[in-house]
Amino acid sequence: MMERGWRKGTGAILVGFAVVTVWAAPGRPKMESPLPGDCPARRPLFSWTIADQASAYLLSITRNGEPWLEKWTRQNRWAPRFDFPEGVYEARVIAWDGAEYGQWSARVKFRRVFAPALAGINGIREDGEEIILAAGEGIEIETLHDENTLVIHAMPVTVTQLVNQSVITEKIANEAVTVEKLASDSVSTVKLVDGAVTTEKLANGAVTAVKLGVGAVSAGALASNAVGTAALADGSVTREKLAAGAVHPADMASSGASEGQVLKWSGVAWVPASIPSFDGLAVGKISFPPEAPGDGSIVFGDNNSCLG
Repeated sequence: MMERGWRKGTGAILVGFAVVTVWAAPGRPKMESPLPGDCPARRPLFSWTIADQASAYLLSITRNGEPWLEKWTRQNRWAPRFDFPEGVYEARVIAWDGAEYGQWSARVKFRRVFAPALAGINGIREDGEEIILAAGEGIEIETLHDENTLVIHAMPVTVTQLVNQSVITEKIANEAVTVEKLASDSVSTVKLVDGAVTTEKLANGAVTAVKLGVGAVSAGALASNAVGTAALADGSVTREKLAAGAVHPADMASSGASEGQVLKWSGVAWVPASIPSFDGLAVGKISFPPEAPGDGSIVFGDNNSCLG
């Protein structure tokens, strides 16, 4: 008499009163993740179905057609603790029951793509520390594709990093732009709109002669009475700086002279003085006879009324 009986994972054959046990190989697992195609996850999760009679699993991964990693685990999943670099991967898994292997699963092929993520507006960090930007600094992002990493640095903001007209008056705080922050010759005439520089924007003594180009200040550029005596240094206005007719008699002060006086050189300076008087001068015309003697001179003064 022969009976045949089975149990899960084994084959038992009863021949007469003898029992022969045949152990089956582990089952064949099936890969569940990652899915085929592009994989943006930096650390893909590898998982598979549980195989019958399996006590451990061997996960085999290739990268760009070359053996890259093998991992033993007693679980039906494996989560790496490091980032996978970009590349094309193939993964498969096989079960082990302690004595023999089962069959390899079908391969799953995926491509690891570079897709770093920044968490939130305050999540930008460098070496684990939050970046604090100083005045005049921005950020520079360095991409390390092989390490699947973004490195963020603080760096100065330069002209090449600014879009045309991106910095406008409304975006600049009062007194944010100081002389120390401006490079030499960074502000030129072509960068200033008409009327941009007013008196209120200039500090006392900010405009000096060495800062003015030749001909930069003309009469047409000065408002009436803009330059007063207090604004002129001693000796700053010379004859060479005055145009012909620039000084009219009506513009001249009396300098202490009274009516009828003129300027007279005293030997040291010009001072007001009276014109000498001519006493005894008769009113009328002076005529000369055709044959008058002498050299033609006339002597005026007290008791002198003759021809010379």
